Amino acid sequence: MPKEQFVCSVNRVVLHFANSIVKSFSLCLTSYHYDSSLVSSWISSILEKSVQKLHIQYADKILFPSQTLFSCSSLLQLVLQMRCTLSVPIFASLPNLQSLSLSGIRLVSESSNYSEDIILRFPLLKVFEARGCEWQTKQNISIEAPLLERFSVASWRSVSNESHKSSIKIVAPYLADFSYEGDLEQDIILLNSSSVHSVNRMNGKRYAIIYLFITIILFN
Repeated sequence: MPKEQFVCSVNRVVLHFANSIVKSFSLCLTSYHYDSSLVSSWISSILEKSVQKLHIQYADKILFPSQTLFSCSSLLQLVLQMRCTLSVPIFASLPNLQSLSLSGIRLVSESSNYSEDIILRFPLLKVFEARGCEWQTKQNISIEAPLLERFSVASWRSVSNESHKSSIKIVAPYLADFSYEGDLEQDIILLNSSSVHSVNRMNGKRYAIIYLFITIILFN
């Protein structure tokens, strides 16, 4: 389909559902370059329609509507395969999200106060996957996911230094599968994760030195 025709088709779809609830929306932009603001407006419009399943695939950079995303409480499944910057608030909760898959995302914090931990609360999340993402902050991250079963990270890059090393804390009592691949400088702390039975570590081909520290703290 020609680019102009495709743009018109997406615009018609978004306009058609202007006052409706969209259960599932998939947007795979693989053939052409699109205006960043246009793609951003499409995503924002869909998020405002109480979408439950959202899949976005796009190779070019865009300005992602972060605030709209973290306000979308209806999300059940989220897949983002794109080059964008996601601005993460100090506290965020997606109460119905069950599956989260991120690829190529650059995450930054809304706050520049390193003393404040970032808390991400996902009460129903079962699967968390991140590949080729970059964390541009020195703040600690706390992921509260009481139903999380699978946590997979590959090629996760983070800004860190010896004077202020940040950590990723995962509160997941039902976590069964933990896998990691790549160059991760942050400490990973698993809380209440006595059910973990699979821990996989694989060095990336280009990393001569891999640093990984996992601490499991069990509370009875």
